Amino acid sequence: MKLKQITTIFLLTLTAVCVSAQTVKGRVADNKNGEAVPFANVMIMTDTSANARLLTGAVTDMDGRFSLQGKPDGKVLKIQFVGYDTKFVDLSSRLKSGGTIDLGDIAISQSATALKEVSVTALRKRYTMEADKIVMNVDDGVTATSANVFEMLKKVPGVMVDNNENITLNGKSGILFQFNGRDIRMPFESMKAILKSMPANTVAKIETVNNPSAKYEAEGTAGIINIIMAQAQTEGFSGTVSSWSGLTKDFRTFNNASLQYVNDRWTLSANGGFGIFNSLMQSESKQYLWQGADTTLIHLQPVEEHNKFRSANFSFSADYKIDSNNSVGGMFSFNRHRSPVVEDNPDRIFLVSQYPYTDVLSSYTSHTDNPNVSNSYVGNIYYNHRLDTIGSQMSLSFDFDNNANDVASMVKTRYYYGNLDSLTNTDDPCDSTENRYSSYALKFDAVQQFNKKMGLEYGLKSRISLVDNDFRHYASEDPLLSPISNHLKYKENVNAAYLNFSHKVNDKLSYRAGLRFEHTYTNIESVTSGIDTSNNYFNLFPNFSVSYRLGQAHSLSLSYAYRITRPDYNSLNPFVTQTSIYAYSSGNPDLLPQYSHRVDLSMSLFYMFFITASYGYENNEINNITTAMPGHIATIQKPYNIGHQQFASLGLSGMLPLGPVEWTFWMQGSYNQAKADSPQLTMNVETFSFMTWQSLAVKLPWELKLSANCFYLSGMYREGMQMGDMLTFNTSLSRYFFNRALQVSVGVQNIPRRKLEIEGSYNNYRNEMSIMWEKPYLTLQIQYTFGKTANNNTLKRIKSDDMDDRAGSNSGVQQPGANTGGGMGQ
Repeated sequence: MKLKQITTIFLLTLTAVCVSAQTVKGRVADNKNGEAVPFANVMIMTDTSANARLLTGAVTDMDGRFSLQGKPDGKVLKIQFVGYDTKFVDLSSRLKSGGTIDLGDIAISQSATALKEVSVTALRKRYTMEADKIVMNVDDGVTATSANVFEMLKKVPGVMVDNNENITLNGKSGILFQFNGRDIRMPFESMKAILKSMPANTVAKIETVNNPSAKYEAEGTAGIINIIMAQAQTEGFSGTVSSWSGLTKDFRTFNNASLQYVNDRWTLSANGGFGIFNSLMQSESKQYLWQGADTTLIHLQPVEEHNKFRSANFSFSADYKIDSNNSVGGMFSFNRHRSPVVEDNPDRIFLVSQYPYTDVLSSYTSHTDNPNVSNSYVGNIYYNHRLDTIGSQMSLSFDFDNNANDVASMVKTRYYYGNLDSLTNTDDPCDSTENRYSSYALKFDAVQQFNKKMGLEYGLKSRISLVDNDFRHYASEDPLLSPISNHLKYKENVNAAYLNFSHKVNDKLSYRAGLRFEHTYTNIESVTSGIDTSNNYFNLFPNFSVSYRLGQAHSLSLSYAYRITRPDYNSLNPFVTQTSIYAYSSGNPDLLPQYSHRVDLSMSLFYMFFITASYGYENNEINNITTAMPGHIATIQKPYNIGHQQFASLGLSGMLPLGPVEWTFWMQGSYNQAKADSPQLTMNVETFSFMTWQSLAVKLPWELKLSANCFYLSGMYREGMQMGDMLTFNTSLSRYFFNRALQVSVGVQNIPRRKLEIEGSYNNYRNEMSIMWEKPYLTLQIQYTFGKTANNNTLKRIKSDDMDDRAGSNSGVQQPGANTGGGMGQ
């Protein structure tokens, strides 16, 4: 065969191959807002009939784009996605013309029928994981077993609430709380009161963020807990009325009502509620104190105590869309929390003995009443301006928090010889604290998109926090307290600037690099002693994340963050306070900030399984250390910067639909090493722990739904204390009525009764404690939803203010049900 003939045959064959493998590409978008629709099915069919033959197909990527090889006998392009009408695009003439066919943006419309028939919660997977955060979407199963937001936090992966109701994230203290992405800074007791007063169904989702971008303050070595409130999603009026009740030894209830209105310009929302909460806890402790050759045991006998709380809340928010480029809005929230005097609690009984602890030398009883009232006000106003159509925008916002907390403490103590044999002394100290906290922040943020793949985010923020704490002690003649009354004023001013550069290199690779500068000024003024102490320091906080998409169904991301935890005013207050003649506490004005480095490697598999490996190192770690007071049979608790700590963890989460059963799980194994070498504490401790949260939702006949979840913690090390295993299990049975307008749920919580063992050893002190919470109890929740459900027409704020668009926006790690359905599931 001649060369010319061979060449001709080769060219004809190549032409035939090219024609038969013609490229068809485009982008699928929502017809209302133009947002991409990822994971849509795109298929080339022979025709539009029900018997049409599938020739080839693909799934759209994170940007809604697709590219597939067309066939000569293909007639139409068929596009399908849950909640949208099927779309057909005629290809009959284009495929025959040859070359690449770029269909551009293909708009698809939401299906009114599908919206009625498809449960929104089916698209909202309860737990999702992204490059820097874990998201718990609040669904019926969560709210049915949660009295309030504080109780709901116990269901969030990585969050733990200990016996003193302290909250840690992945075993770490130093959490920054946010509402809707905005920092909330107030005393922890006040924050806890707000969380207890918020009904569970007012929250849409809770995010735990290990590596927020440089846009957000570097405070919090444990990261951020961001509570995103539920908002109106449809045009017209809508609302919810709900009631949650728990039946234990004491009755508890949370009741709430909300009303929303949305049109093309306004989004208005009002919410109010009240709650009565009673909790029960049984405790026992043994404290060993070494004084030279003598060892003293102070044994708290098992005691069961009730805590009673009352709460009320009201909030209002308004967003107004001036035009297509400008919007303004704001929110205001009031929360009142009250703990009345509890007179029916038994006395605590302490027995004091010395080695070998066979004979009780002395004893004492203590009865404490702590009535307190906390009123909190939180507010925000903002202005947003869009600069162009590719994402450039800027915003100006003002945030304020205000809290007034009044606490009275009345302690009645009786001292005896032997085991309550004969009375030797009485002591009835009374304390009152008036604490006033306020925080104000002015913030400017801007996003400059150079193109669709590259952008710069920058901004400035100034925040000032003021504390006025007036503590008064009455009727105490204890010589160790000198002086006991203390009036303290604290001021903290943080000024910051930041830069974030993000770049989507190609369809697979993207990264974000940020740098934050913070200047901190603190001042402690002791009105009582006349001592005034100030401190100034500067810090640079780098932040970086990079992600790579492994095909259409897998992704990989790596992130690094450097963060700070500043000591609060309570930790810095040097004055000594008294619990009994055997127990005292004090702050430490010499405390330094605590710093941490953290690296996270995350992988997403099939958008169903999410794996995260983490490593962290903390320096100047702040620990509350309890030691024996020299020359006294008494202990004092005081915070110190002691040593350093490092940890490594591996976490796995996912959601598996197994027919009528939906299994959601999260689990994490951790290694922790803590080292210290100081007069207060010498230790080199290595511990391993395992934590898991499992949830099952089962669809039963007669439209019933059974939900069950459990939490297990194998034990962990925290602040010099080893905490033992903890297990809790909750379940509920729910059903909808009246076309899903009314939901009724009944359930059982605390199966089995929660128990926690804690022990810790210091240089001259050891503590062993056992905590048991309330017994299993029944719950009943009724929720009625009303209003118009016409169009999904909501006012959009700038994306950079939503934590959904933090590192995850460049990570390529998209979760099932997260922004995949033109607003469904959000």
